[in-house]
Amino acid sequence: MPFPLSSLPYGFRQRLRELATPVEAYQLQTAAPNFSGFQPLVTLNRSGYERQFIVDGLKSDSHYFCSRIPENLLIPLTGNELYLGQCLWLQYLKNIDRVVNHCFLSACKSLEFYRMHLNSTLIKKINANLTIQTINYNHDERPFLRIVTCTIDAEIIPIIYHTLFKHVGGVSWIDFPKDSNWLQDMMNNNVTGLHYLRLACKYREALNIDKTLFVKFFLAQAKDFKFVFERLCVWPDPHFKEKVHCLMSGNFAEVKNHPLESVRCVVFRESASDSSPPTFELLSDA
Repeated sequence: MPFPLSSLPYGFRQRLRELATPVEAYQLQTAAPNFSGFQPLVTLNRSGYERQFIVDGLKSDSHYFCSRIPENLLIPLTGNELYLGQCLWLQYLKNIDRVVNHCFLSACKSLEFYRMHLNSTLIKKINANLTIQTINYNHDERPFLRIVTCTIDAEIIPIIYHTLFKHVGGVSWIDFPKDSNWLQDMMNNNVTGLHYLRLACKYREALNIDKTLFVKFFLAQAKDFKFVFERLCVWPDPHFKEKVHCLMSGNFAEVKNHPLESVRCVVFRESASDSSPPTFELLSDA
């Protein structure tokens, strides 16, 4: 049941503020503005849209690195500072505590994980942060998520669908793990409302999916949904196009011109050879 903050003695309020991370302190101060005992106030730092911030574990897991500042400024993730970064790249990180304690991830335009190991602990911390909304930001536009060349505990793949995918409007997953049940898992975990999904993997077996279920998945996404499947390869596979046409037959039509923005479509690409990959639109009566 809710606990009345006013019943806390002043010393307990101060101790609560001392123990709180900047993100937690901001939530307290938002819920009870000007409430005595929750000072010092958290400072919100908002970056410009053009700013791209990196937290690189090879350099420091407790500093922002701004790639577009001439002096490559390192910004410490310490004290009572909170950051509303527009583009945040997390790479080579093993510990993300400083990031989730000093950043509002839901206020990012894009969020990227690069060459990290994704486990249940990390996903829980990221998901908990993404659920926080700040009154200083319009959350109508959901972040874009990129997962690039990351290792992953196989058992948490459905957890990623159930948690992180709920908070984003688009996903690009490069070096997607070998998961023959990815479509069923996404449906089971109610992945809906996406505008964009790109899966780039080495295995054409990822296309061994049910045609009817594929259509249901498409219809559960936004009206302008675009799905890109890319097979990472050196040499083209003669069976790849057969799989594509088998999956598309009956429910999708190949289009030569660029599809309208309001049309759900799918693109299949073999990275070794496709300069003009085939594009298919979902038929209106599918």
